[in-house]
Amino acid sequence: MSFYREPFLNDLLSIPATIRPVAWLCLGPVTHLEAVPDLERHGWRNRRPLQEAVHHDRWSPGPCVHPRPDHQM
Repeated sequence: MSFYREPFLNDLLSIPATIRPVAWLCLGPVTHLEAVPDLERHGWRNRRPLQEAVHHDRWSPGPCVHPRPDHQM
């Protein structure tokens, strides 16, 4: 998923005002990986240590709740 500016995306794709995009997905082959991530390169976010991004034991263990088998989505 890529980050985007909603007004730019709306104009680019002629999205009606009643529709709000939730994601801009980029599909296709990757020709190369940048040495510096886009968020950092464009000044949107500074890189942080991996330990600050990884969460252990974020949710307490508890019963796993599954919908009933006959539940229609």
